[in-house]
Amino acid sequence: MKSFFHWRAYLQRLLLDSPISSEHPKKKKEIKFINKKDLNHIFYKDK
Repeated sequence: MKSFFHWRAYLQRLLLDSPISSEHPKKKKEIKFINKKDLNHIFYKDK
């Protein structure tokens, strides 16, 4: 388990160093929003 967290921290450090990291939060938010919309659509469809 300890090695897993170490690996995660290492990956996060790599992400922070990469230029893509600045765009990452935006993309994550966008995907979350789309997923929420899809879920609502499915719920309304079922009703």
